[in-house]
Amino acid sequence: MKNTVNQKLVALCSAAVLTAASFAMQTGVGNAFAKSKPVTNAKHVVKKKVTGVKKPTTIKPSGKKKVVTKPKKVLSAAQKAAMGQKYKDGSYTGVGQTQIGAVQVVVTLKKDKITNVQITGYSTHYPISYIDPILPQELLQYQDINKINIVTGATLSTADFYYGVVQALGEAQTAQKQFVATLKKSLA
Repeated sequence: MKNTVNQKLVALCSAAVLTAASFAMQTGVGNAFAKSKPVTNAKHVVKKKVTGVKKPTTIKPSGKKKVVTKPKKVLSAAQKAAMGQKYKDGSYTGVGQTQIGAVQVVVTLKKDKITNVQITGYSTHYPISYIDPILPQELLQYQDINKINIVTGATLSTADFYYGVVQALGEAQTAQKQFVATLKKSLA
């Protein structure tokens, strides 16, 4: 009798496993037991008490499929604003040089506006007073290197200043492109 009960129990368990596996294959669900329903029409009932086995729990499916998506990374307002800028905020150095010497400038930018311009190096045979503070003030006023006036008697010094500012702005533009690329990469 004991052998018959064990055989029936094994057969019942095997049928349950096959049913669950079939369900998993049909629905594509990895954990079939989490969505399966208890068997209610079993033909073989065992009336012997089984010990050491936890009582199964039934989890009813809601009918809705859950879609798991990657959480979206959100940019701060400051990052969004910075992505639209032409230049990265900060101070940038540039050097312009012609046959008469060189002019080194530091250009400070904030939200695409030139906020400060300093001539930090000057090596021409003309006095620096020909171009400083005239050219830095004009650049602050016009916010465009192409709008500054050529200083009479200091044409090449003006050119040195011009090329120094162009180089500094180029550095700021390159830094901005790298900044935007890094932000975009972090969002991917």
